[in-house]
Amino acid sequence: MVFEAAMMARKGVDKEEIINQVNSLIPHTHEIAILKSLDYLRKGGRISIAKYLIGNLANFKPIIGVEDGLVKNIGRVKGFDNGIEILKKNILNILQNRKTDFETVFML
Repeated sequence: MVFEAAMMARKGVDKEEIINQVNSLIPHTHEIAILKSLDYLRKGGRISIAKYLIGNLANFKPIIGVEDGLVKNIGRVKGFDNGIEILKKNILNILQNRKTDFETVFML
C-alpha cells in the first residue's frame, strides 16, 4: 500500500485520491510472516505452555497470515532460515490458495 501511494504521489496524484486508492486496497492486502519466536504467541494466549515448550525445543516457527482482519495459522517450519527458503520456493502456491488475485507481491 505504501508503495502504491508513493508511486501515485510521484505522479502528482491528489492526496484525497491517494487515500481513496489505499483504502480500496486494504481488503485485497494479505500478509504472510514467519515468526522468529513463539514468545508473543504464548504471552497473547494463542498457544498453550505445552505447545510453546515443544515448539521451542523442536525449533518450530509458525507461518501466519492476516486475512479478513484475522490472524490465521498457515503452517509451521523447522528453523527460521529454513522457513524463509520454503516460503521463497512456495510463494506462488501459497498465494493461489488465498482469496484474492494478486498484482504485486513483496517479500521483506
